[in-house]
Amino acid sequence: MVTRNKQQAGFGKLLARVSAPGPAAFIGKRSNMMAEQFISYKDESKEQYGRTMDPEDAMCRDQLKLGCLQRITDATELIAKNYQQLITDRDNYKRWYEEEHREVCFLKHQIEELNKSLIIGLREYIKRLRTKRS
Repeated sequence: MVTRNKQQAGFGKLLARVSAPGPAAFIGKRSNMMAEQFISYKDESKEQYGRTMDPEDAMCRDQLKLGCLQRITDATELIAKNYQQLITDRDNYKRWYEEEHREVCFLKHQIEELNKSLIIGLREYIKRLRTKRS
């Protein structure tokens, strides 16, 4: 069984890189250390972490968890990338549908009016023919 200390040991290097004290901690101190640089959590999370190992060796639980988290992150970023395009497509299809629906309704109304005027015109024409015969 893996103990808590051993679990945390796998992430020690990663945590040391991102949770090191900021530049304010070194103000007024002389040090031979290199100047620290700001490392974004966002950019750091996009790094691919791994190690070279013999294929017969098994990975520890923390390494598997880290690999799973990287795969989840990649999938989530892909979903977010395509999400805006899906919204744009949906809006376009909705707009096109509404435009066509208005056009169809307008044409149906025109056809109904033309049919009414044609029927009225034919009735009047028939009345005129009947009056001429009589």
